[in-house]
Amino acid sequence: MVYILLMNFVSSIYSQNTDFSIREIIKQLDYELLIIDSLTFSKVTTQLIVEDQKETKPRTESDFVKQYPQIFKKVDKCYNIKGIDRKPYDICEYDSTKDMKERSQYEFKGQYCDFALIYVTGYEWWGYISVDLTNGIGFYTMGIPLTCDCITSFSHSNYYGEEELSFTNMESKNQLVIGIDNWSTVESKQRDKEYYLKLEPFDQRDKQYKYLKIEIK
Repeated sequence: MVYILLMNFVSSIYSQNTDFSIREIIKQLDYELLIIDSLTFSKVTTQLIVEDQKETKPRTESDFVKQYPQIFKKVDKCYNIKGIDRKPYDICEYDSTKDMKERSQYEFKGQYCDFALIYVTGYEWWGYISVDLTNGIGFYTMGIPLTCDCITSFSHSNYYGEEELSFTNMESKNQLVIGIDNWSTVESKQRDKEYYLKLEPFDQRDKQYKYLKIEIK
């Protein structure tokens, strides 16, 4: 499963302070993380120029198969997509004859930049496979990938209370994936390789937001 493969890359755990713990899941990119104040966040998101996200344009599965037959070839009801330094991603049709925990399914969502976007889901896992249409190599993110420059993408999603932030170099497919317990992203902005995030706590009795600046080196 994609999620199980992802968890194999857990590397370390460290804390910024007692109520804000950050876990490095994949660290293939260098970065700097700062906790900033709300005023700094507001200046970036309201006064400075931030970049617009590229849209995902709807395209059907048959469109991709016809245009890229060497990339999207089915074997035993599965597309086998290459990944960097890891086992290939098996993107398979739903099979009711399999055990429930082994079933998965997919949906082609469309194209952004030079990538096909495919939503995949299975037993207690889900995510997106982005497939490079120039070479057939894919990368996984739990949340939908967002990009302004078609070079670096960002995604966020939450898995049973842990917010997962993914940053991907779309050319090398190297990633930075970090988890933050008991917080959820409510707003994100990108400027060059700087990402500004606003997070809210899961405990709704605590209305204190956290603001992060993450710079990918």
